[in-house]
Amino acid sequence: MSLMLFVERVYMGIVILFVKLFRKNPHKTYKWEPIKDDLELAHFAYPMVLVQIPMYNEKEVYQLSIGAACGLSWPTDRIIIQVLDDSTDPSIKDLVELECKRWANKGINIKYEIRDNRNGYKAGALKEGMKHNYVKLCDYVAIFDADFQPEPDFLWRTIPFLINNPEIALVQARWKFVNSDECLMTRMQEMSLDYHFKVEQEVGSATYAFFGFNGTAGVWRIAALNEAGGWKDRTTVEDMDLAVRASLKGWKFVYVGDLKVKNELPSTFKAYRYQQHRWSCGPANLLKKMVIEIMRNKKVSLWKKLYLIYSFFFVRKIVAHIVTFVFYCVILPATVLVPEVSVPKWGAVYIPSTITLLNAVGTPRSFHLIIFWILFENVMSLHRTKATFIGLLEAGRVNEWVVTEKLGDALKTKLGSKAPRKPRFRMGERLHMLELCVGGYLFFCGWYDLNFGKNGYFIYLFLQSFAFFIAGVGYVGTLSSLRVAVLDSPIEPTGIPSVVAMFVPAGLETDWMFSTESGHYQFLFNLPGILCPILVGDQESVNADNSAVYNRSLKEVTASLWSRLVVSLQPLFLALFPKSCFENAILGISILSYVDNVICCEVLDKCIGSSIGEFLVENVEIERESGIGMSETREFRRRLRYKTMPNLIQTEIRIIPQANQNLDNIEIQNIKFKQDTKNLVHPYLPAMVASLSLINSSIDEHIQNE
Repeated sequence: MSLMLFVERVYMGIVILFVKLFRKNPHKTYKWEPIKDDLELAHFAYPMVLVQIPMYNEKEVYQLSIGAACGLSWPTDRIIIQVLDDSTDPSIKDLVELECKRWANKGINIKYEIRDNRNGYKAGALKEGMKHNYVKLCDYVAIFDADFQPEPDFLWRTIPFLINNPEIALVQARWKFVNSDECLMTRMQEMSLDYHFKVEQEVGSATYAFFGFNGTAGVWRIAALNEAGGWKDRTTVEDMDLAVRASLKGWKFVYVGDLKVKNELPSTFKAYRYQQHRWSCGPANLLKKMVIEIMRNKKVSLWKKLYLIYSFFFVRKIVAHIVTFVFYCVILPATVLVPEVSVPKWGAVYIPSTITLLNAVGTPRSFHLIIFWILFENVMSLHRTKATFIGLLEAGRVNEWVVTEKLGDALKTKLGSKAPRKPRFRMGERLHMLELCVGGYLFFCGWYDLNFGKNGYFIYLFLQSFAFFIAGVGYVGTLSSLRVAVLDSPIEPTGIPSVVAMFVPAGLETDWMFSTESGHYQFLFNLPGILCPILVGDQESVNADNSAVYNRSLKEVTASLWSRLVVSLQPLFLALFPKSCFENAILGISILSYVDNVICCEVLDKCIGSSIGEFLVENVEIERESGIGMSETREFRRRLRYKTMPNLIQTEIRIIPQANQNLDNIEIQNIKFKQDTKNLVHPYLPAMVASLSLINSSIDEHIQNE
């Protein structure tokens, strides 16, 4: 099998060398002419384009993706932006809807679409989006995931391929990773994905064989999409499923490697594992479902069918994972324990070295990290191999779909209308026992080879075992670096000065209060009793106007972490102020946070305020943090929040179910509550102007006079 992988890599290398030497690019292969202005037809000379943005609880990036889509350069009456929001958090839904209305008020033809359920996940949302009547007016559909930001000229560079070549169904662009330098793990991902885009996709397009749709940053001909059967949710790789079916109908695809669309790589190990499970399990499951259909197809050539089954699916999606783990992490180390069995040098050294060097051509700037890439890929091969067998056998997690972490926010499982009730932290989420066991096995083999063996594999075995140990304890990916900003008040405080510190809420890094100088000043002008607010975030950047901007929040500020930060940061906060602040008092610093882990919600009432507008009364179920060994309980609260500012919760109280109710599998809508008068929900209100202005007096009480 390793020889099969070797031949595949060498073939790819030869073809890509030919492509580069002879400058074979899609503009030479296919007809491409810019759309010319027509005085008679005016804007009707341009085809109607639908832009779909599927999203799920994307509070971190919804503004970026919607803004980029609305900024596409195309006649405004010939483009429709369709936001497919499957969010289960009502506050996030309100935010996305408000953003769509904001762009609609600017004259953008934007549609905000929601569903009653989340059947089919992303594929289901895209399929439902194609059913609207206005879609029948469109010729092409461009698809962007919620973290993708196309450049304004994206449509100008892709649509002409489809107009001038009626046999083309798909134009696929390349991904550009905006956070590839964030940590060593993102550098490793960049190396693997650059090979995919610069070699695999390029070769598939140049040889007219086959390449897969990447699920985003592409434009489809709607007629081809419909002829192929539309979106199907039978696997977790609905994009690959559609591409295979369209290819079997005789449609061609074109890959434009010099057209890049910005997006983000997962920067936490947990998020990356979920993504790799989906990308490994889905193709294996799809091959099982479609192999007979591919073999029986009569519209495509035998060469294309062989390429699709053998090269695209079998070697790249199955053999590559299994060989990497079984041979290099199981069989090769085992030869140390069984001297009678030996692996030829060409199999142990030459073949893997050649494969590695060929893979590194996609990212020459990271060539010095090749050793780390080998160790990391071998570690991930365990997870990918397991996912591959799950897909082939259609076992337990075959259709598990988890949204990938963006901008440091926590992962949320993509389930139906209700998320699972579980503790925030579980040992299983941090410790990965399979990786630890394999690490122990490799370490033992290395120790045995060092003391009794003659193979000389112990250096590799020790390094690889340490890599498995590091992954086994979850010590991979980004770690938060604390950033603190002290904002000086532009006005003289009245009375005894107060100080308040607040954590930048997840998803609100670009909010006016945290990201702009005017927001800082507006905050301070509304709080004349505050001497200095302190903003605590994860990463502070500087704009061209030299104003501080928090573009990330602290990662997963849970209740327990918040309480620890309160204690640990007090000395730091006090040290930030000059001695003159302590002349008459010892500053008592109120630490405010925003922790709102809503599982599900029921709107009880809608009211209209005289000045601020509509606000909602809601019952919500909160994901509570429980310790090990504690029984799992459900916690409910009733809150008042403004609809136009979903993250501003004005009031919140705890409610408890009335007696004699069995809460097992009962939705919040069917539970009768009474107010809990014994327990206080929050010792604070969210860190916003309106809320802080209500508690100035309580903040002043923290000042202790001598």
